[in-house]
Amino acid sequence: MPNIFHEFILQISGVANDTAISRTALWTAGLFVATILLWWIAKGQLSGINKTTKADFIKKFTDDFFNETTREIIMLFDYKALNFRSSEIEYGKDISTKPFPYFMIDENIVKQLKIDLKKRKGILDKECYSSFEIDDCLLGFFEDLGSYEKKGLIDIEGVYDGFDWYIDIIWNNCEIKNYARSQADDEKDGDDIYENFKYIYEKCDSYGKAKLAGQWIWWWKIKWWIDKIFFKI
Repeated sequence: MPNIFHEFILQISGVANDTAISRTALWTAGLFVATILLWWIAKGQLSGINKTTKADFIKKFTDDFFNETTREIIMLFDYKALNFRSSEIEYGKDISTKPFPYFMIDENIVKQLKIDLKKRKGILDKECYSSFEIDDCLLGFFEDLGSYEKKGLIDIEGVYDGFDWYIDIIWNNCEIKNYARSQADDEKDGDDIYENFKYIYEKCDSYGKAKLAGQWIWWWKIKWWIDKIFFKI
């Protein structure tokens, strides 16, 4: 055993053919091993901190998202009780009109919803939601969600587990599509309207399919990255 240990020391010290051990080479090898070990420990600690930070971030985002107004709007979209409309605001005196987009509440559908009478009355009295309310209370959140995931502030796993159903319901709503199309037509650079929302919808959809198919998530992440970078899908 001593001979084997001695031979090992000679090998890592770089003087396997000598009878004496080079202290410089031995210390260099030792420092190298210690550096690798410290890096590994630090990496593990930083990974743990990063996961905790992302978990805290997604929790705060979730708390901000799930409020009474947002729940109400999502419910109405889910039951197709909101219809996109646009009216022209006239200024007179040769000033061009300006479209005002809004979402009209379908009274017939709302009256069929088994909800609290006071809440139902409040919805019916409201009559409509302006596009500003829809953007501030709902679409803006999904835009932020996509932006945060792109920047690595949150993981797709957290987004999928907490928001996939809501993202899918809203993105595929035909009235939302009509509204987004009208916004794109009115803007000079309309191609980037809700681009982060589109991004997070597509990524959640792809991730969900991979997860349900039992694919290796790490392999899916590599393919997603390659497709986005090189194929621009």
